[in-house]
Amino acid sequence: MGKKLVWLDCDPGNDDMLAIVMAALSEELELIGISTSAGNSIIENTTQNALDILYEIGRADIPVVKGSATPLCRKLESAAEYHGELGLEAVASARPAFDAVLMDVQMPVMDGLERSEEHTSE
Repeated sequence: MGKKLVWLDCDPGNDDMLAIVMAALSEELELIGISTSAGNSIIENTTQNALDILYEIGRADIPVVKGSATPLCRKLESAAEYHGELGLEAVASARPAFDAVLMDVQMPVMDGLERSEEHTSE
């Protein structure tokens, strides 16, 4: 039996990051796209968060569609107190600084050498 096709609609903040990573790297699911909405942060941030997450895990091939900037039935109330202004600050602030990173050069989804070159040029 083939993979189950999944489209994920979310407002990527700290919580949805895990859902994106799990779906994108799943052997049972095929994540065919992500649509974003405002919620954990404004739409520009949640859309960029989805793109950044996919890029970091080597799945920038998955399309991301920017959705609604405002809720249909109420005023937008972001969750900046939990997720930070951009939506992923809790994760970024917990990220330790490293002097060296060992990369697997034979990863199934991304090329470790190419990814290392991208990080060193940033």
